[in-house]
Amino acid sequence: VVVTGGLGKRSSAEVYDPETNSWSPAGEMSISRAEHTATLLGDGRVLVPGEVGKRRSAELYDPETNAWQSAGDMNFDRYRYTATLLDDGRVLLVGGQSALAETVLAETELYAP
Repeated sequence: VVVTGGLGKRSSAEVYDPETNSWSPAGEMSISRAEHTATLLGDGRVLVPGEVGKRRSAELYDPETNAWQSAGDMNFDRYRYTATLLDDGRVLLVGGQSALAETVLAETELYAP
């Protein structure tokens, strides 16, 4: 289980191992995030797009290297959205809110790993 971000200046992440009932650091994300999603991809990496601020960034966590890398910028800043892993491996982001536009989003976008 990967837990990411939080309100304030928390750009950290942690991994929970249920077999040992313990937590370990999962590196630092490039920015703090809140009201975002985390989606497990087919290759084991975790996609973390969006956040409550006015940024459009997304990041990938690789558990093999215990490191984060950029996943590019989304077309819209968004938070409070849904993220669905599709059968073909892409991730569909739907709706949410935009802090930059101060509106509810009707737009969708796809992330292709």
